[in-house]
Amino acid sequence: SGYRDDAISAVASGRSRALFSQFRHDSDALSAYIQQRQLAQTASRDRDLARLRALEIVLVALGLLALGLLAYAGARYRLSLNHLVLAESEARFRNIVETAHEGVWLVDSLGHTLLANQRMSELLASEAEGLSASSVLDFCYPEDFSIIQQQIEQTFQGASDQFDFRFRRRDGSPLLVLASTSPMKDAAGEVMAALGMFSDVTARRRAEEERNELLVRVQEAHETAEAARRRLALLAEASRNFAAAGVDLQAVLNTGARQTAESLGDACVLRLASEDERWLAAVAVYHRDPAVLVHLQELLSEPYHVDGGLNSLAFRTGQPVMIATLGQAALRSSLGSEYRPFFERVQIHSLLITPVGARGRAIGTLEISRTEPGRSYTPDDELLLRELADRIALAIENARLYQDTVDALRVRDEFLSSISHDLRSPLTTARGRTQLVLRRLARMETPESRRMVASLTDVEQATKRMSKMISELLDLAQLRAGQPLQINRERVDLVSLAQQLAAEHQQDTAQHRIVVQTELPALIGSWDPTRLERVIANLLSNAVKYSPEGGTITVALDVAISDGDNPDWAVLQVRDQGLGIPIADLPRLFERFNRGANVPEIPGLGLGLAGARQIVEQHGGTLTVQSELGQGSVFTVQLPLTQG
Repeated sequence: SGYRDDAISAVASGRSRALFSQFRHDSDALSAYIQQRQLAQTASRDRDLARLRALEIVLVALGLLALGLLAYAGARYRLSLNHLVLAESEARFRNIVETAHEGVWLVDSLGHTLLANQRMSELLASEAEGLSASSVLDFCYPEDFSIIQQQIEQTFQGASDQFDFRFRRRDGSPLLVLASTSPMKDAAGEVMAALGMFSDVTARRRAEEERNELLVRVQEAHETAEAARRRLALLAEASRNFAAAGVDLQAVLNTGARQTAESLGDACVLRLASEDERWLAAVAVYHRDPAVLVHLQELLSEPYHVDGGLNSLAFRTGQPVMIATLGQAALRSSLGSEYRPFFERVQIHSLLITPVGARGRAIGTLEISRTEPGRSYTPDDELLLRELADRIALAIENARLYQDTVDALRVRDEFLSSISHDLRSPLTTARGRTQLVLRRLARMETPESRRMVASLTDVEQATKRMSKMISELLDLAQLRAGQPLQINRERVDLVSLAQQLAAEHQQDTAQHRIVVQTELPALIGSWDPTRLERVIANLLSNAVKYSPEGGTITVALDVAISDGDNPDWAVLQVRDQGLGIPIADLPRLFERFNRGANVPEIPGLGLGLAGARQIVEQHGGTLTVQSELGQGSVFTVQLPLTQG
């Protein structure tokens, strides 16, 4: 009983090993004692043997009992420990599920809820109790039922998956999630439930959609900007080509047709209307294939009436006509019989026609076509064609205006030449009669005759000036016609001519002092006196005009000695103390209609210096200028003293 009590106590206190050790020790001691007793008391062994054997049996039984109690206690301990571990594991699992950021949903094979965490309830905007009593299908759109049922079925077959899905919240709004599904198995390996973990990606997807939309807009903006850049580049190239074509009308027309075809298609036809706007004539044709170009030029050699065809429609309405994609049969019926020979040679896939207008009215049409399928015209092409048509119209108008100006100038020059010749005869007669009367009056010595001489002298000077002006008009007309002046060379004393002209101009101004400086008594050369007088007079007039504050004007004459076989030069300089000429204006000062930018208020056309240089150069000389703004100018005339 003591061992039993000790065994029970040992099991309870966890000292079973110590009990066994004590038991073994006691058993060994007992065996030793028995042996001693057997040796000491052999006589009483038989008597006590049965009693000892009984005692041994009792001890063995007690040992076996202790072992059983120990085994029982160990089994109970392991069972309690397993229950404790299971409870802790379940608590840990529930804690993980409840604290997870993702929604966790455990369903059976029919989609009914077995377990759902609070996050899942929040995502679906549902109470936890309501979600526990619901099915997955209660939160799906009808059109998505088959998808979710298929996913549950695949999960119960042991498959795991990850996919995008949308739920319908209790309030009807959509919930976009990233779903991860996997099967849950029991100890036997059988699938007992489907586990789904769901992450809310609504905001992310919205942000992605906004980003994608922004990227699309950026791409569209980039494409639009690139298209605009290409369009501007084409238009800039067209403008350069039109500028290179100049004012030659046919060159402008050919450039417009070629530029349009190379920019937008394969063939281009530029048509202009007749004066009565009843006919459209092809004035420029271009095609990439030279052989087809010849055929096209032959086909379009005759004008056609504006009452028929697509070109007539564009011309009358002022609106573009675009055929993006059309079969050959439809094109034949649309364009009319005049195109049928062309269709036998070239297959047109797309066609675009726009009116060509200037100053608010149509003056023709611009037609462009493509032959390759898949390259249909678009509204952007239409816009570019209209811009090209506007530039072509402007170039045409400029060429026409230039031609009209040239014609007007030619008529004017012819008129000036005619009227100059007509005026020269009566002026010569009047001057001759005046000189005759002056000679007769010179023989009379009366006050009245002296007054008449003074008056007639003024008349003679006026006729002389008018004769010079008429000569200038004739020279101007001759120069504008591109013809050189006819130089009538005579023996001329440049010193005497300069002194005479200085004296005449001195009489016309009181603010200026005109001085002739030279050490030469005379400077003789073979020149045209009338033209040379005009050159010096122009330089003196400019010196007076552009020195509004007055001052000294110096006419200096000298000779420049040349070496070798070159002739000597007569040098005449006219120096003033006037306004001067800006440096930027000096290179073009001797061009027609060019004047210094600092004298817009002083009248003048900018023709005198151009004519003066022409006269000097036809004498084989040069006319140059040196000037500093605000310090005056120096004009230098160099004339060869001998005729080469």
